[in-house]
Amino acid sequence: MIDYTKENRDEKKDMDYYYSILASPLKFNKMIKNKYDCVIACNHNAPSYFASYMNNTPKVVWIRGDMSELNYNKLSPTTVEYSGVKQEYNMQKNVFKTFDNIVVISDVVKKSLKDNFGITKNIIEIPNSVDTNKIKKLSCEKIILPKGHLFTTLGRLDNNKNQILLLKAAKIAKKYRDDFKIYLLGDGEDRKKLEEYIKQNDLEENVKILGFKDNPYPYKKIV
Repeated sequence: MIDYTKENRDEKKDMDYYYSILASPLKFNKMIKNKYDCVIACNHNAPSYFASYMNNTPKVVWIRGDMSELNYNKLSPTTVEYSGVKQEYNMQKNVFKTFDNIVVISDVVKKSLKDNFGITKNIIEIPNSVDTNKIKKLSCEKIILPKGHLFTTLGRLDNNKNQILLLKAAKIAKKYRDDFKIYLLGDGEDRKKLEEYIKQNDLEENVKILGFKDNPYPYKKIV
């Protein structure tokens, strides 16, 4: 629906188009030309919304995170955030009813479905798979690492991953010692905010945002 790799794309135009489809199941289904044996939504929120629009086919939703992020009761009812999260919660609750099965990656996710949505049936647990031999081989790629204590974190740079908490810890640690480095591997919408925090708190020599890496494993290898 949206080609994120296109150069000089109009992000606002793309997002307006995206939301117009999200708001219209009929419009979305007109885009689907084929019939499928099964439809799998790769996560909750938008993927599950789109998958729920498709009729006459078995549907599975794959949940990879804690659903408590949609618990609007933890927020103040007077805030705009409360209204937004509550609306999203209600949408998600209705969408879940359209799926034949829900796949979760852990007991934590399974419990969050029960605690937040009261869902206990048709749940299948399939933990994330890990190819240890491939990871060990990739970790042997030669890179230059700084001397001393090095901490690395790998993941998209956004509020959900909460890298800002690590930077706040670094600010405190630097009051007592300066012999450490932190590498942030990944990219995302919070990158500019994190870069500003690093600059404002004199952490440029300690914290580096390396962006997306095709092979992150050498940075996380224990030596």
